[in-house]
Amino acid sequence: MEPVILPQCETWLHTRKQALTKLKALYGKGYRYVVRDKDSAYLYCYSLKPKKFQDLQGWGYENPDGPDVLPAFPIKNVDLVEIRWGNRSAVMIERVLREGKSVRIITGSLLNHKL
Repeated sequence: MEPVILPQCETWLHTRKQALTKLKALYGKGYRYVVRDKDSAYLYCYSLKPKKFQDLQGWGYENPDGPDVLPAFPIKNVDLVEIRWGNRSAVMIERVLREGKSVRIITGSLLNHKL
């Protein structure tokens, strides 16, 4: 069995635009889902739909050794507030890219509204 090499985390992606650009690049490499662990500044991208582990307060693959599994890719960014621990399931990156530019943040609030 070959060792798994985890991807290095990007430096802090300060803006929503930077995060969306990175998600687009990761989508091109086979990543399809994005999630956020509880109380985390990091987004994690997965190639297959991850499972939410309530007891660990994080997400992960049900079968990390399965076919088409890519190592979870971390992105440090807090501007994509629509991706949060409270989501019932992982968010499709394709959806974030499609809807990402139509979401605006109300200053001082975590509320999102479509323009």
